[in-house]
Amino acid sequence: MSGETTFTTFDVRDRIAALMRTHGVRTRSHLARRLGVSKNTIRNWEIAGRIPDRFVRGVRPPVQVTAALAVLRDLRLSDADARSAAVGLLSRLESAHD
Repeated sequence: MSGETTFTTFDVRDRIAALMRTHGVRTRSHLARRLGVSKNTIRNWEIAGRIPDRFVRGVRPPVQVTAALAVLRDLRLSDADARSAAVGLLSRLESAHD
């Protein structure tokens, strides 16, 4: 769909959390009000795995994802080592998120 960024469910939840931090709110209700959408709209983003681009532009990814990407880019690691380290980190993040 044009104008929307597709994420996994895990990613959408992280992006919503990042939006909440960016806008200085603690609940999805407050985020919805701040963005000018309904609470159901935010829930629909989670279900669909998509958030309209205008809401996610400029929102930084979670620190853990940035760290995993840094591990993948570390040229001192072999491909297998980097892949293993990144998968391990992302698996631990996903377990902690559930």
